[in-house]
Amino acid sequence: MSLFDRQIVDDGVHIGNAEAKSRHNLYDDYPSTMLDALKWYALVDLAIQTGVPSFLIIAFLDGKVFWVNPSHVKPKRINLSTPGRLAVSQNRGVERPVIYVENSLLQCHSQIPAGWELKTTRLEPVGGNKNLGNRLIDDGLQKYVETSWGGALYPMHSGHPLNSWIRTTTSSGRGQLSAWVDVSTDTTISSLENNITVPGRQFLGAVRHEALFLDTPAWLVVKCSDGAVLTVRPSKVGSVLNTVEPAQNGELYQCMVRIPREEWTVLGDRPF
Repeated sequence: MSLFDRQIVDDGVHIGNAEAKSRHNLYDDYPSTMLDALKWYALVDLAIQTGVPSFLIIAFLDGKVFWVNPSHVKPKRINLSTPGRLAVSQNRGVERPVIYVENSLLQCHSQIPAGWELKTTRLEPVGGNKNLGNRLIDDGLQKYVETSWGGALYPMHSGHPLNSWIRTTTSSGRGQLSAWVDVSTDTTISSLENNITVPGRQFLGAVRHEALFLDTPAWLVVKCSDGAVLTVRPSKVGSVLNTVEPAQNGELYQCMVRIPREEWTVLGDRPF
């Protein structure tokens, strides 16, 4: 599954990427528009990686077409949630979190800007994983995490740097997204080592999730060769990080990152 379906071309030059969506309501029906949170993150992430802007194009039932550049929207202006109706956020049978974006942040365009061409494509994100969902989680580890943290792990879509999100239940019985998480097994490392090595893509992805979706923590969980399950919150790592196999042009995404063992804790009760 690819994440984006349009390239923006100006005089033959690729100047941006876009995802086109339609809504079965009028623009004025609601004060905000519900969008896929993972698509929103992916558009911001792709813009950082490629250096060209990414846009979300939304067509409403009344024929109005609006554009928004997610990178230009301040995180405090979006509201992360799980949908009231499950079917709204289902994609290939997988429940996905959503965001609500104020309609005032959308820009109306009756047509695409002069000189631009929307070229149909199916674009995978840079370094994207081509397997769907919680690709590295065996059933036993998944149940262990869910029992420890008192929530259910739901898979992300293909290409996302983290493989799961945690859905918990509020006192009123409503589901909520409580944390982002990447859960994996590494049979090459022991929990007693001085450093635990993780992919830079997962580490940086966790940091970026917290920057984009405020008040929602992101964690990495690793099951080591000795059976210990360790967890770390990358945004709170204070020690100097060392990279393994330095990436081209210093891109952390393509590195492996060593995190000192003292930054990790053994998986226990829910930390959020």
